[in-house]
Amino acid sequence: MFPLGTGGELVLSFTDNALVNIEGPDLYVFEVGKYVEETFCMCRRTAETGDQWERFSGGNALIDIGDSTKQGDIFTFVKLVDAGTAINKGDRMWPGADIDAVAAIRFG
Repeated sequence: MFPLGTGGELVLSFTDNALVNIEGPDLYVFEVGKYVEETFCMCRRTAETGDQWERFSGGNALIDIGDSTKQGDIFTFVKLVDAGTAINKGDRMWPGADIDAVAAIRFG
């Protein structure tokens, strides 16, 4: 498990495959813990610093990157960013998403 903390981020790299936009959900983010905090997902094609991150909706479940990309687009990096909204439950704050795993459902 990787706790992001409020506003934290996690960058993952596909080294032996890639995330590919094919019809239907493409990525699954497993967010665990007592409360589910909102997380943003972004993908990019290369490690180049000038390459822009593509931002997608979703983050705590199935993500279909097809809303923002063309079919067949290939990505090698995924960034998960906590939305920055800590959850106040009773006398305790629950800061940030707790990422347990990330899985490419459709990969190349």
